Amino acid sequence: MQPRLLPVFAFHVFNTLSWSIVQGFPLLLFLKFLDAPATVLGLMLGMTPFFQLLQVPGARWVERVGYRRAAVQGWTGRNLVLLGLVAVAVGALWLPPVWAIVLTGLVMLLYNLLRGMSGAAFMPWLSQLTPPEVRGAYLAREKVAIQCALLVNFVLIATFLGQQVSSALTFAMIFGYAWVMGATAVLCLRRIPDVPVQPSPNSTTAVPWKILWSHQPFRRQVIAMATMHLAQAGAGVLWIPVLRDRYGLPDAAIATLPILSAGTNALCMMTLGRVLDGAGSRPVLAVGSAMSVLHLLLWAALAGGLVPYGLTILLAIQLTAGAGFACILVAAERLILSNVPGQGRSHFFALASLVYGLVLGISPMLWGAVVDLLGSWTWGPLNNHSLPYVAAAVVALIAGLLLRRIPEERHLTTAAFLADLVRMPARTLARWWA
Repeated sequence: MQPRLLPVFAFHVFNTLSWSIVQGFPLLLFLKFLDAPATVLGLMLGMTPFFQLLQVPGARWVERVGYRRAAVQGWTGRNLVLLGLVAVAVGALWLPPVWAIVLTGLVMLLYNLLRGMSGAAFMPWLSQLTPPEVRGAYLAREKVAIQCALLVNFVLIATFLGQQVSSALTFAMIFGYAWVMGATAVLCLRRIPDVPVQPSPNSTTAVPWKILWSHQPFRRQVIAMATMHLAQAGAGVLWIPVLRDRYGLPDAAIATLPILSAGTNALCMMTLGRVLDGAGSRPVLAVGSAMSVLHLLLWAALAGGLVPYGLTILLAIQLTAGAGFACILVAAERLILSNVPGQGRSHFFALASLVYGLVLGISPMLWGAVVDLLGSWTWGPLNNHSLPYVAAAVVALIAGLLLRRIPEERHLTTAAFLADLVRMPARTLARWWA
C-alpha cells in the first residue's frame, strides 16, 4: 500500500468505530429503550442519507475551499455534536421519553447537516489518491478494515450490554466511546495529503445537471443502485422490531447478531480486491444481488413463522447479509469510480448522492410506517413483519436485473467469478496480502 494511503486507511477504521454507533443499531436500541415506534426508527435511519442531498450545494463549496479543508472542518464539527448525544442519554434519566426522543432527533439533525455538507469532498479526494490500476485492491482492503472495525465494535457493544442492565447511562457511555473514536478519526484525517481540485467546466455558471445525468453508464448505475438501496433500507429498519417485538430478544442478544455479518463481510472482501481488478465489477454485483434477495426472503420466512427461530436460521440470515453487502458495496464503488469522468467529478458524485439520499432518506421511514400501519394484521404466514420483507426481496430482484445493464469495458462472466471466489482460503489470503 502506498504510504500516502495509510492515513486514509486509519481514518476509515476510527471513523467506522464512531459512525457505526450513532448511525447504526446502538442508536436504534436506545430509541427502542425509549419506546419509540418503528416509524421513528425509520426516520432516524433515513436522516443520514437524506442529508446527503446537501452534497449538491456542498460540491461548489468543496471546489472553493479544497477537499482536505472541507472534510476536516465537517468531520470536526459533526464529532463535537456527538457530545450532545451523550448529554441527551444522560438527561434521559429524568426526562420524559418523548422529550428524549425529540432531543435525540435534533442532535442527529445537526450531525447529519454537517455530514452532508462535507461529504462532497471525500469521494473525489479518494479518487485522486488511488491510481486506477490498484483501485479495486485498495478499496477491498479498505472495506476489510472497515468490516474488521465493525466486528470489533459489535463484539465490544454486545459484551458491554451483556454485562449491564440497559439504562440511559449505559447508552451514554456507548455514545461517549463513539465521540472518542470520532476525535481520533479527525486526527487521522488531518494527516491525509491534499490534492488539487479538478473544477467542473464553467464552474462559475450553473452546473449542467442534465448533461451529467445524460452520461449513460453513470445514469444506469445510479438508477440500479437506488433500487437496491430501497430494498436494503427495508432490511435496515425491520430487523430489530422482528427480534424485539415478535421474539422478545433482549438488547444484548440483538447486539450479537451483526457480529457474524461483519465477519462474513471482512472474509468476502479479502477475496474481492484482485478478483475485481481481474474479473470486473458486473459478475460481483450479480452474485451480491442474488445473496441479498435470499437474505430478505430468509427474514420473511422467520418473521412469518415458516421456519423456527434458532441458531441455524440466524446464521443463514447473517451469512447472506455479509456476503451480499460485501459484493455490492465494493463492486459498485469500483464501477462508479471507473465510469465517472475526471472533469466535474465532485458534481457527478453529488448527483449520485442526491438520488441515493432521496431513496435512503425517505424509504426507511416508509418501511417503518408500513410496520406500524399493519399493526397486528396477519394472513397465513404474512404479517406486519414478513410482508415488508417479501416486498423488499422483490425490489432487490428488480435491482439485480437493472445492475446487469450497466456497461463495463472488461469483465468476466458470473460463472468465472464464482470459480475464483471458491478458491482455497490460503491462496486467497496470500493473494490479498501480496
